[in-house]
Amino acid sequence: ERAIRLLLSAPYHAVTLLWGAKHFGIYSAPVNDSIAFVANLGLGPNTNPQDTGAVNHYPCAGTTGAQAYAQGEIPSPFPSEPNPAWGQPIIVKGTSSLRVTGASLIGPEGEIKIKAVYAAGQAIDPNGYCREGWACVIPEPLRAGATYEVYLTWTDSNGSGASRFSFSTGER
Repeated sequence: ERAIRLLLSAPYHAVTLLWGAKHFGIYSAPVNDSIAFVANLGLGPNTNPQDTGAVNHYPCAGTTGAQAYAQGEIPSPFPSEPNPAWGQPIIVKGTSSLRVTGASLIGPEGEIKIKAVYAAGQAIDPNGYCREGWACVIPEPLRAGATYEVYLTWTDSNGSGASRFSFSTGER
């Protein structure tokens, strides 16, 4: 569980995990003083990724145990910053015409600064993962064991919409 949560806290790894694979396999094994973890995702021959045709996001409403603090993704979502850190990213998936028009995060101490919104119509993702139907809303590091309220607005080929939901971070 911890390994998957760490992958979901890295925006590019999260996009990969959430893209709609139909087959998923994991492997873990002790290696020296740590654990090696591998996740493989795939599709069968001549199949397309799963897609609801609607706007969805992770964390989902009511998610618990999300990462408060993350760093170390390769490639870095903030290549111009030495050793950048961020909080649990909000990954948004929609149709190829998705445009996130607003994003905010409210925590126990008030509004959380958003480091970046990588999406069509917003900042250009320096590594090209968060585009064409994907948005990565990446906040500053969050507080462990806290609840956060998220507000998103968007447009896509189905019209405009909004989501309001909450999630909480884990104690680690």
